[in-house]
Formats: sequence, structure tokens, C-alpha cells
Amino acid sequence: MNNAKTVKEPLFHVVKRSNIPVWKKLSFYAVSVVAALILAALFCSVSSSTGGFFDFFTQLFNGVLGTERRIWLFLRDGALLLGVALALLPAFKMKFWNLGANGQIVISCLVSYAIMFYAGQNAGWSNAAVIIVMIIASIAASVIWAVIPAIFKAYFNTNETLFTLMMNYIAQGLVLVMIKVWAPTGSGSLSPISGYGLIDIVNPYLLTLIVITLVTVFSYFYLAKSKHGYELSVVGESINTARYAGMNVKKIIIRTMVVSGIMCGIVGVLLTGGINHTVSDTIHSNMGFTAIIATWLAHFDPLISIGTCYLITFISSGMGQVKIFFHFYDNSISNVVIGFIYFFIIACSFFISYKLIFRKKNKAEPIPDFTEPAKTDTETKAETEEVKSEEPDIQEKPEPVDVKSTDPIISETEVKEEIKEEKSDPPSKKPTVKKTAKPNSKKTTPAKPVAKKASAQAKKTSSAKSGAATKNRATKNSASGNANTNKKTKSNGKGGKN
Repeated sequence: MNNAKTVKEPLFHVVKRSNIPVWKKLSFYAVSVVAALILAALFCSVSSSTGGFFDFFTQLFNGVLGTERRIWLFLRDGALLLGVALALLPAFKMKFWNLGANGQIVISCLVSYAIMFYAGQNAGWSNAAVIIVMIIASIAASVIWAVIPAIFKAYFNTNETLFTLMMNYIAQGLVLVMIKVWAPTGSGSLSPISGYGLIDIVNPYLLTLIVITLVTVFSYFYLAKSKHGYELSVVGESINTARYAGMNVKKIIIRTMVVSGIMCGIVGVLLTGGINHTVSDTIHSNMGFTAIIATWLAHFDPLISIGTCYLITFISSGMGQVKIFFHFYDNSISNVVIGFIYFFIIACSFFISYKLIFRKKNKAEPIPDFTEPAKTDTETKAETEEVKSEEPDIQEKPEPVDVKSTDPIISETEVKEEIKEEKSDPPSKKPTVKKTAKPNSKKTTPAKPVAKKASAQAKKTSSAKSGAATKNRATKNSASGNANTNKKTKSNGKGGKN
């Protein structure tokens, strides 16, 4: 009966990767993007009768690269998303989960429009003065909006996630209130202010690219090469370690959110002062939450964030043209397709950090059972017969018997009588008597057969017993021979005497 237990391994093991090369990371992202686009193409071709599988890819690239204007829009929108992502990087690296980028952008746009409305359109300031005041006031408003949750986090340890999220709704509510003030007709929207705002360089898009490029360079050196970047990374790893190292944790938290607010304020100035020249509660285009995906995919690296931000912008811009071509009159289907792509890209980051090891196809190894099962009568009889049949082959040779050590002990009186008889007889007639060895004071016994180990089976034990019996027979024969020799010696001695 088999008592062994079997252990089944899981189907796969999740193992963390270490030091994965850059080319492998890029290959993972490429495979995930291609798989997501294939799935999106199948979904769109099934959902619509006006387009096919390959039309999806044609319209996707046409929506981004179809005209010169579309290319510039793609570059500008990607740069704005990159600016918001760079604003979130310092806070996220410090493990301060800032979800308030939308509110910081909106409050900056609101202040920019207020400066252009009151100082420019109503007061008649010069455009240069309006630009200077607008930049300073907008960035300051964004910094204040970012520092408020930072102060509560530093001194009261509040939940920064909920706090910053709440600040978004407050900022949007303020915009709606001011729209009613500036547009009393009840239209719900503000008309753009012309003649005031940032000056275009070559075209309306190049200024945004230049500013965000400078912000990217600053962000890289600030995070990777400066003391402040090192301090916020230490705080992100362990607040206690930062305190033991003598760092002022409260100061670092507030300072980091000031930097984040400055970057969001720059994006707000570009949106209202340079692009739209107006403000609304949805002017942020939800970039604050989209930038969170971009920063996570980039693993908080400012240089890798460039690629992730432009990838997301490419998908969003291309799906606008796909929606028109496939006659998707609402945004629901296009949003589902974008969700597919986002899901595949985010899942790709899991396989970059971890790998799956599937179990092998061999059978599960049994656990050995060291308890010997009880033997049946038939097995015992078979082993006994096998031992008997193998006895002659494994019988050991008997050890040589020392005859001297087995001589019987002669008493002292017998020895004295023999000596007297030898002295009384003449030398010529003295018979040659074989001298017997002096009896040993201690009787030696033949060596007993050494028993084998109990686990060496019964056949070796029986062979050892048969060898011992043979030795005993040889000892008895030698002892009887010595006794006969002694008797002959005595009889010869008496005959000579007579």
C-alpha cells in the first residue's frame, strides 16, 4: 500500500525582475501598444459598418500627422501634458500623492484672465505690464493652492489625497462664480480677450514647446543633481530616516509643493494667456489625472515622461479622427477604445517589474514515507527460503583455532608426579614426551561471531550463526585430541617405570 503524499505546485510563480535592460522595457511597451491597437481596431470595425480593420490605423495616424496644423497641435498638447506630469513628479517622488493638479491649473487660469480683464481691458495697461503681472499673480495663486494641503500635511498629518482632490472642486466652483460675474447675460462662457496676453513666437504653438522644454531641463537637474531632489527622495523612502539625518521634513514637504505649484501655474499661464485667452471650469481637459498615468508609466523619471506623455497624446488625438470616420457620434465608444489602450499600457508596467514562471510538466514528486509497512506471512516465508538457499554462498571461513589456548588445565599434583617419574627413570630409557605448554592462568575463549547490523536482513545473521557453529565443532575436536595425547603420555611414563 502506497502511503506517499503528493504536493501540487501552483500553476505559476510571480518573481520580481532585477536590472532589466532598457531595450527590454521598450519592447514590452511596444508589444502592449500593438496588442491594444489591434484589439481597438477589431472593436471599432465590429461596432461600425462604415470602416474596416485597417481603416482604424489609417485614420489614427491621419488624425495626428495628416496636416501641418495637426502635427503642431500634437506637439503642443503633448508638451502641456508633459508640463503637468513634471509638476507631479517631485510630489510623487516624495510620496505626497498630489491629485490637485487640475485645481492648481484652473486657479492659475482664473487669475490670468482676471488680470487681462481688469488691468488690460478695463484699466488700459500696456501688454508688457499685463504679461508681467499676469505671470507673477498666476503662479503665486497656483503656489498658494498647492501649499495649503502641504501645510496641513506637514503640521497635522492630514490625508493629502482627499485634501488636494477637494481643492479641485473648490477651484472649479470659483470659476463658475466668476463667469456669472463677468458674463451677466447668463451665457455661461466668457469671450476671449484680444490684444492682451503672451506674444506668439513664429506661430501660436512654438512658445509652449520652448517653455516646457526649459521646464523639463530644470526638472531633470532639480530631481537628479540637486540637494533638494536628494532630500525629497529620502523623505519619500522614510520620514524617520530623514529626521535622523537632520532634515527638516516639514520644510521639505512645503518646499516641494511650492515647486509643484510653480509648474502648474506655468501651464495655466500658457493655457489662458497664450492659447485660449479665456477660462472655463473644464479648461484643464483633465490633464491632472492623465498626467498621473504618464508619471507612473515613466517610473517618476522626467526624461521617460516625455515618451509616455506623447504616447498618450498620440492616442487621444488620433481617436478624434477615428470617431469621425467611423460615425461614432458620442464619446462613449472612443472612450472605451482609449480605456483599452490605457489598460494594456498600465498592465505592461507589471511585466516590466515582475515575471511569471510556470510550473514544469513533470508529475508532482511524492513525499517519502519512512515508516515500513507490515510484512505479510507469504513475504516472510519467501525471505526465509531465500536466506536458506543462499547460506552456502555467503558462509564465512572459520577463524584458525589456537590449540594451545584450548588445552585443558592440568593440576599441580599431576605435574609433580610427572617430574618425579622423569627423575627416577634412567636417561637412556626416558621416553620422549611432547612438552605441554604451561597452562594459562586465564582461560581464553574463541572469539564470538560479530553480529551484523539489524538492518542487514536475516540472511547475514543466519550465516554468521552457522560460522560460529563450525568454530565450536573445531574447538571441541582439538580439545579431545589434546586430552588423548595427555593420556598416552601418562601411560608411557608408567610403562617405563615398570
